[in-house]
Amino acid sequence: MEHQSNLESQIAAHQTQMTGEIGPVSSDVISDSVDSERRDRELGFTLSELLIAVSIIGILSVMVIGEVFNAIQKARLAACLANMVTIRETVWANCDGGLSFPDSNQLWNGAFGGVGPRGFWYAIDNDDRNKGHGNDLDGYDEQNPGKAPRKDRNIYFVIACEHDHGDLADYVYLEDDGSPEIAMYGDKPPIWYKFYRKDGAPGGPPGGGKPPGGGKKD
Repeated sequence: MEHQSNLESQIAAHQTQMTGEIGPVSSDVISDSVDSERRDRELGFTLSELLIAVSIIGILSVMVIGEVFNAIQKARLAACLANMVTIRETVWANCDGGLSFPDSNQLWNGAFGGVGPRGFWYAIDNDDRNKGHGNDLDGYDEQNPGKAPRKDRNIYFVIACEHDHGDLADYVYLEDDGSPEIAMYGDKPPIWYKFYRKDGAPGGPPGGGKPPGGGKKD
């Protein structure tokens, strides 16, 4: 009887020792583990969520890039309009009171000293290559009028922009002392248009003068 009691005491002591080494798993430990797994899931993203986020970012990027491009085009057009006014004022300042307008060389190399605005076409009414054949800028040959009646107002000079303005304008031009005009695709071209463009090439021959190095799209 005493031997059995000692054996039970040894078994109980051994169980107590094992329990002390491993320790019981409390409910707090289990709760912390569950909370940790939940936090990991909340901080992460599923594949579908990532794809949706990438799609949204892509759409926003296209919208922003489009707006930036439009702003650049509008700023470019505004700069061309301002430059055309500057060229117009320079022409009138060097026209000898409206009696003699500077030719292309006198304007770009003389008045502007070779450093004027680039990418603009300029021609005076008696500066085109077909003068004497009834094909002046205003459709009326002052040098050889013959019996041809004047069909339009007299045009002394024309300034046209050769830059690409995308959908904002087909081309921009200015006649004499007028304001810059924006011509859209499909608009009826003015009489001098055939001198400004031939076969769709801006500033192509026959045409007026360009600034040094001009004619290229900046």
